[in-house]
Amino acid sequence: MTAMHTASSFRKLPLAFPGFTLMEMLTVLGLLATLVSVATPWLQQWVWRLQVETVVHSWTADLQAARLQAMRSGQALRLQRSSQCQSAPLANGDWRCGWQLLKAQANNPTVLVNTLLAGEVLVNISPAQNNLDTQQKSQRTLAKLALAKTAHWLERSASISGSYPTSLPDSVWQSSELRYRLQVQSQAQSFTLTAIPLGAQAKDACGSLTLGHTGERGVQNATLSATPCWER
Repeated sequence: MTAMHTASSFRKLPLAFPGFTLMEMLTVLGLLATLVSVATPWLQQWVWRLQVETVVHSWTADLQAARLQAMRSGQALRLQRSSQCQSAPLANGDWRCGWQLLKAQANNPTVLVNTLLAGEVLVNISPAQNNLDTQQKSQRTLAKLALAKTAHWLERSASISGSYPTSLPDSVWQSSELRYRLQVQSQAQSFTLTAIPLGAQAKDACGSLTLGHTGERGVQNATLSATPCWER
């Protein structure tokens, strides 16, 4: 008996996944290429902005850490640039390799913070910022710290003896970095401390800084008033 096959027996079943035509794939690839070309500049700008913000935040944090460390220890700190990411010497003001925060010591400086960059972001600090005014401002900060430290010593001495001392031991306020000399004028229940600038610091427009037993702050022999000198 011969098997009978109808035409319907050989009918092809429809494909579940017909796929894409060559034209459709080329269209999709063209759209993807267009999106990438449009997004690439924006992504590059976003990455660059992120790198810059990271450097700025690191710089701000390290400066804040230096200030707090200086206030706690009463010692001068130095921020210096690093040049480890470049074989050639860097130009003045080029901090692209990072920086180090050092405790200023004569023979053996101690590294407190070491922030290294790979040079991908140009950090340019103009040498003009390291001018005489900046140095004078740094010295004023040291003088204010010395005045506050000495005022605390006077208060502690008065709590023991019942009156303020009439003289100051050099060990109370003196440091190798300070370009001021401190002196005190005191009575039994009051005192006035004066930080007198020395050397190049004598040209500072703020002159001598004064601090009284009530916390009153002032200046002497100055061309500026007390407010900018104490707040700058």
